[in-house]
Amino acid sequence: MTANILFYKTSLLELTLATRTVVDPFHLPIQFPPYPKHLMPFHEVLQQPHKRFIDVIGIVIHLAPLEHIVGRSYREAILMDSSNSALHDPKSEECFNQQLSREETGLSGNSGSGCVV
Repeated sequence: MTANILFYKTSLLELTLATRTVVDPFHLPIQFPPYPKHLMPFHEVLQQPHKRFIDVIGIVIHLAPLEHIVGRSYREAILMDSSNSALHDPKSEECFNQQLSREETGLSGNSGSGCVV
């Protein structure tokens, strides 16, 4: 998936999917396209200046349900790049790990931690 990221001081980052954004299904084994040859690693994205637009390519490994907050659609997502680095809001990592744990153990429901999965 290709996307554009804008950093704000009020939150870690915001991912904006435009109407021209293309999301393709993946097939195992996951392979990244050969071009472009150099993409900024996700760990470098987080070091970029405030209010800077950056294009990224990654695989969506977690997508939270769509919410409507103050008249705006909102959804948390975790992306992975070709080096297996994840790009996400750190506070969503706990929710993602809880979901993985529930899927592995076969448990369901909300753990009471405020995570919606």
